[in-house]
Amino acid sequence: MKFDLQTRDLKTGNTSPKTFESVEEGLTWLKDRPKYVDVMGIASHHVPPDVSDQLKAAMRPLDDEEKALDAKHKAAREQATEKAAKARADDRRY
Repeated sequence: MKFDLQTRDLKTGNTSPKTFESVEEGLTWLKDRPKYVDVMGIASHHVPPDVSDQLKAAMRPLDDEEKALDAKHKAAREQATEKAAKARADDRRY
């Protein structure tokens, strides 16, 4: 079964899909997930829940350095969301 995972480069924050030709190929890649590549989730809608759970369980956890980069990107996203909300609120006042 061919499927895609949505990945994010932890150094740049850029996201992109990663295609796998089989579940086995995906499991192997997830176990040895390249450094600085985070998996945001399954981008294909046809993946059964049991396969999704199997893929999630196979992923190598983020190491400390990757966690720090992830936290930095999360904080930047939250700041951008707050700034956009404030701009919308300011626009409504006029």
